[in-house]
Amino acid sequence: MSPGHPSSLSAGEPVREAPASETVAGSPRPSIFSAALLPLITALLPALPGIVALILVFNPEWVPDPGSDLHASLRTVGLDNRVTLGEFLRRTAAPRRYPAEILKQPGRVAYVLVRVVGRKKMPVRLYWAQYQQGTGTRLPDLKPGGNPARGFKPETPADATVQVVWVPDPPTRGKYYLRFELRSGGSVLAITNTKSYAVRAAS
Repeated sequence: MSPGHPSSLSAGEPVREAPASETVAGSPRPSIFSAALLPLITALLPALPGIVALILVFNPEWVPDPGSDLHASLRTVGLDNRVTLGEFLRRTAAPRRYPAEILKQPGRVAYVLVRVVGRKKMPVRLYWAQYQQGTGTRLPDLKPGGNPARGFKPETPADATVQVVWVPDPPTRGKYYLRFELRSGGSVLAITNTKSYAVRAAS
């Protein structure tokens, strides 16, 4: 070999072949453990999709949301008339941190079924408004931008919940109905109206 070039071959030098028992430098030796696992892994591969599907059945919040199907719907499934704020708070076990006169305020309790598809982990919020039956006139909102009810963050690609909302009666007699809107950001995703109801006494 030429000095300074240990890896090069000089003309006329015999080439020594490595014995069959030697291993080429840098190449890992076969692992008995890996060889034993290979048939097991090969056998499990066809069953892998079924195993994943079974895991997702028991853990639906892990299901990825492709976002290819986007829609939402609202439906009023119940409306309780003449329910005071105090009674509503007792039903829901919510804190009653209001003056006694406010707790006597009459109102309605609406049960709204909310269905959301394609918006996993994206918060949505329910809003309500009151309208006069016949004229369709919207009563003034209690807050600028609408009357917010409750928020909802879907945990799965197709999620649903029932929102329970108390709404105070308007100050004048007449027939009214409620309109609910489901919003996300600046978009209205769905709308539904309740059946009409009569307010017989000024609140």
